[in-house]
Amino acid sequence: MKVWKKQTKRYLKNGKQVNKSVAGSKAKTVLSKRFYGTLRTFDDKRKQIPLTEDRKSSESLLNRLQSDHDHKRSIGYTEQDDKRNRPLSDVLNEYIDYLRAKGNTAEYVKTCEQRLRKLFFATTTKTTKTIKQNTKAKSGSRSTKTTKATKFDFRTFTQRVRLDVLNG
Repeated sequence: MKVWKKQTKRYLKNGKQVNKSVAGSKAKTVLSKRFYGTLRTFDDKRKQIPLTEDRKSSESLLNRLQSDHDHKRSIGYTEQDDKRNRPLSDVLNEYIDYLRAKGNTAEYVKTCEQRLRKLFFATTTKTTKTIKQNTKAKSGSRSTKTTKATKFDFRTFTQRVRLDVLNG
């Protein structure tokens, strides 16, 4: 896999960085500190990712990341699986940031955060996938078997009403 350093054009005048439109400024190409590589993700998208400052470690890191994504692609891993396996703490932090950016009051954001943290972390769930599994297990254990005597049968009801109407 190929790694490279990104190039940035800086405009200098008398050794100081200035705007491009300043008269007498000279363009100088500066390489980034980090190496970058193109990763082909599990959903067949190309993504440029920053790596380390050392070339060899950047190449090995890119190869390892690419092999992980190739493995995910081979087993049919999807973006939904990726979202399902995210930690709840990350999801909660993103939601709190969203509430702040939306312009809600600090008191409201704090109340929501406290309630959600109590709700999420009072249980043993760590990801959204385990929440669904736990709720399925709990709802299955709570369900009661309906007997024929307690079950409402609409077809039988309508037949009886028709007979009553016809008989008179």
